[in-house]
This record gives sequence, C-alpha cells and structure tokens, in this order.
Amino acid sequence: MKIKKLLFLATYFPDPNNPSRGNWALEQAQAFQNAGIDVLVVVPTPWVPRILGKLHPKLAAYSGTPVTMKFGELQVEYPRWPCYPWHTFHGINRRYPDRIISIGWHFAQTRINRIVDRFKPDAIVAHHTLVAGQLALKLFKKHRTPYIVTDHEVGDLISCRDNAKVNRIFNDVGKHAKRMVVVSSAMQREGEAVLPNIPFSTIYNGSSFDIYKDRVPSPETGPVTVFCCSKFYGRKDIPLLLRAFDAVVEKGYDVRLRVAGDGPDRAKVVDCLSKLKHQDRVTLMGLLPSEVVVSEMQNADIFALVGWAEPFGVVFLEAMASGLPIIVSEDAGVAEILEDQKTAVLTRPHDQNSVESALVKLVENPELRDQIGSAGQKLFSQKFQWANVIMDYIHLFE
Repeated sequence: MKIKKLLFLATYFPDPNNPSRGNWALEQAQAFQNAGIDVLVVVPTPWVPRILGKLHPKLAAYSGTPVTMKFGELQVEYPRWPCYPWHTFHGINRRYPDRIISIGWHFAQTRINRIVDRFKPDAIVAHHTLVAGQLALKLFKKHRTPYIVTDHEVGDLISCRDNAKVNRIFNDVGKHAKRMVVVSSAMQREGEAVLPNIPFSTIYNGSSFDIYKDRVPSPETGPVTVFCCSKFYGRKDIPLLLRAFDAVVEKGYDVRLRVAGDGPDRAKVVDCLSKLKHQDRVTLMGLLPSEVVVSEMQNADIFALVGWAEPFGVVFLEAMASGLPIIVSEDAGVAEILEDQKTAVLTRPHDQNSVESALVKLVENPELRDQIGSAGQKLFSQKFQWANVIMDYIHLFE
C-alpha cells in the first residue's frame, strides 16, 4: 500500500498559546510531509468557553486555540470536545476511559467525520492509544482507513495489568491496527507481556534538530556548564540531579548548572534548590523558546537528565545533535541505542552517587567530553534524523 494522504491524530501538539507543546509530533508530521505525503493533522482540543479562559492561564491556553491554522504548509484542525487532558484529570480518566471518549465523540464526530470525508486519507497515524488511538478505531470502523498507533508512555501499558478498562481499550485498538508502535524495546517487552495477541514494533524517535557543526574543543580551564531541559514531574527526578550537582561543587569543581523547564513538581524543585549549599551555581530558567534551548545546548559542555524509566526522550537526541556528551539513566529507552563511555555516560536509576561519578568523570576530562559528544553526534546523524526514521513508519503500511 502506497500512502498518498495521511491523517495524523494527536492530542499533544503545538498551537499559538503553547508553541513548544508536542514539538516532536509536529516534527514527525512534517517528516511525513517531506517524504512526499499529503498530511492533515487533527488535534481534538478541550472545549473551554472564553469567559472561563479569562479566569486561569491554563484554561486560556485552550479557550484561545484557533479552529484551524498552518505550520508552514502543514494544515492543522483543532475540533473542540468536552474531554480534558488525560494526566491532568488522571483519576476520572482512568476510571471511565471508554465512557469519557464516547461522550467526547458524541460532540466531535460530525466535524471530524466531515474532515475525513473531505480529505479522504489512505492511512491514519495516531499518537497514544488512549484517546487518539480510540478515535482512530472509530474512524476505521466508519471509513475502513488503516491505522498505526504510537505509544510513548510505558505507564499506559503497565496500567493494562491492573485496569481492566484500559486493557480492553488497548486490545480493541490493537487488534484492528496495522501495527502498535512503541519507542523502546523495553516498552515492546511490556506490551507483549500484557497484550500477547497484539502486534508491536519498536521504532525509536527521531528529531529534526540541526546538527551543530561549530563546536570547538573543550577548554582545559574555566567553568564547566551542565545543561538540563525537562518538564518538572515525578520520573524526571530533577531533585536527584540538583543534589548530585551540589555534591560535585562541594568537591571543589568549577561547574554550573542551568535548568530549563517547568511543570507540576516545580515547588518540589524549588524547595530542593533552597536546601543546597551551592544554590548560587544553579539557574532555573523556566520554559524557554526552542531557539533559546538551541543556544543553551550550543553553549553548554554537558547535557544531563537522569530521571528513571524515561520511555525515550527526544531531548537526548537534540543534545546529541548539538555535540554534547549526555548523562542519562541506564533504564531510559534512549540508553538502548547508546554505549556507556562511548556515546554517553550511563547512570543507575535513583542513585545519587552514580550521577555524581558521571558528572565528575566529564567535568574533569575535557577530552572525554569531546570524544563522547562527537560520537553521539555521529550516531544521531546516521540513524535518528526524522528523514531516516519516518521511512520505518511508511514501511509498516506497505
């Protein structure tokens, strides 16, 4: 089957109020486009009246989302429905996952079906079984359009063990899909264990990040800059990095830490920072525009994000493209493609001493930083640019 027209379903995608949300999804949609496929993106968006949007900035982010817009030549539709962010309303969404989507579909189906009737896609790619995959299944039953679903959260697969409703959704979506895609082999093993009759494939994430070719050799002296970019929540474990960094400074190393990001655990991060002996060496920069993140990576010496059970983490690819040596937990999905001491420095999850050792190793050895950064950049160039990765998706339909 040769794909000419692709419907791209996502609930996490940029819009004018949040241009950095789901940039990886935007990049993937554009990669399909660059491969010669006509792509239309549909982003079901929480319905929030404008008057409520004036009461809270998070609500305003939804009430002000346009009905439709373009990213270059990529057309994006934002149909409204009374369904709200899965992880924000975790309790009720987990308790009634099928009922909530049924209610949302009741309100959104007319517009979405009109979009499909007008566009007439050959195939559908949906991000996350929960919500987008459920919509792909509904469209398959009505229009018989084949679909692939990509899951990025191993926690959703783990939920299939103890949540019968989530398990049923994954089985229903999976048995009709051309393929269920996950972003690491560890996720595939979990999926095959809890859903043995569903076809899974692993396709690692890609990135459109430009390869930085102007990095100069690390100086022998002067402060070493460690950069971290992440959302602040649970498994990202920013406090672990802060404590390990503080211990490295205590040992006398001339190093500074710059952290970009924000999120629900911001208060915990700030509290942890306030207890550090060397908090003056740490800068919390908040959310940064993508061009500023690029600049930070180009000017840093090390990239570190040491949370646990990271499904993959596109930010690691971006750091590799920038020529930065990365420090990452050995249980991260991206660690499957890396070799310790060659293309990254791997740490043990939840282990502060391991993170300290990794930081010290790179801080005191500029030549090793350059070697690992260069090797990581070469690996990214060869295997993880979207132009290469997207063909794996296209082949699944053939």
